[in-house]
Amino acid sequence: MSKTARYKSRVIIGQLPTGKPIVKWATGATREEMEARRAIIRARYVTGAHEMINQDIPFGQYALQWFAAYKLGTGAIKGSTLQGYRSVLNQHILPQWGNRLIRTIKPIELQAWVNGFLGWRDGTVRGILLVTRQIFAQAFADGTIARNPMTGIHKPRTVEMERQEIPTEQLQALLNAAEKICPDPAFFLFVILYYTGLRRGEVLGLTWKDIDFPNRMIHVRQEVTYVGGHTIVYSLADGDTLKTKAAARDVPMPTALYRILLPYAGIGTIPVVHGRRNANTWLCESSYKRAWDRLLKAAKIDNEKLQPHMRVTPHRLRHTYSSITRRARLDIKERQYIMGHADPEITDGKYTHINDEDKIIIMRKLDSVFGD
Repeated sequence: MSKTARYKSRVIIGQLPTGKPIVKWATGATREEMEARRAIIRARYVTGAHEMINQDIPFGQYALQWFAAYKLGTGAIKGSTLQGYRSVLNQHILPQWGNRLIRTIKPIELQAWVNGFLGWRDGTVRGILLVTRQIFAQAFADGTIARNPMTGIHKPRTVEMERQEIPTEQLQALLNAAEKICPDPAFFLFVILYYTGLRRGEVLGLTWKDIDFPNRMIHVRQEVTYVGGHTIVYSLADGDTLKTKAAARDVPMPTALYRILLPYAGIGTIPVVHGRRNANTWLCESSYKRAWDRLLKAAKIDNEKLQPHMRVTPHRLRHTYSSITRRARLDIKERQYIMGHADPEITDGKYTHINDEDKIIIMRKLDSVFGD
């Protein structure tokens, strides 16, 4: 393209009675300028949103409208996800951009803001960018702004919080503590987490009818999540979705877990992990926290004195389980299935770790290749 040439794009805005299309042309000295003019033409003639272009609406006002629209679509997005979106909005996005007119926010300003997250946790930054991109994309789609200023914004270098396995001595202490406090809800929560690698919400969503003793299987069909102090149960039978499509699965019970749970066979449809006062109720968030604290106290583990990535949590137990199953020589497809991951790379990349014992085995394998 010569220096004097301009970018040009055709926009069909309607049709004549003869069937011939009505065309407008968007031009610009750069591709970005051409796309911006194309968006204005579409907003004016196709979407009917021309009156909204350059409307003086504060970013905060539009962001809350966007969030409200998401909140109404509870069948399409989980409550816990909504809670995460709102948290990101309140903590990171609205304090920065809430009072600015949305049409005045420029890409260079957004990139400078995003650059400020250099060295932050990767998951946190991805969440901030996800919500920000969605808001501006929607504003552009409905004609509130003439172009999307998040186009081309780059994520800075971040750090991935490395979760380590729970050390063997801590695992043994937890097992001993769980036995001592049985039949506390924390006992059932811990032993199922430890022997199956299920997600916390999946264990909390189990009823005794989901424990298939004849076939030694646990049927994962629903999960419990906490949103704004409320306990919500997501079930496939109700048309909801779990963490991934692979989450609905049948997880084999090791003999050790089978023997632990067998005395409770035939209890019925009540939750496996239930409230201490009412066995027919799901464990609420405050009761869950108290139960987990009782387990840690019995095991003499003080999470408050540990670094965040070293704290003993259900999610860290899940990481530990993944590494244990690798050492048991389950292949990647078997481990992916049990973990309920949609992608095997998640199983091997994020949930499987190398400990000191593995390093010694690696050394021996290298010795066998290179000699002593």
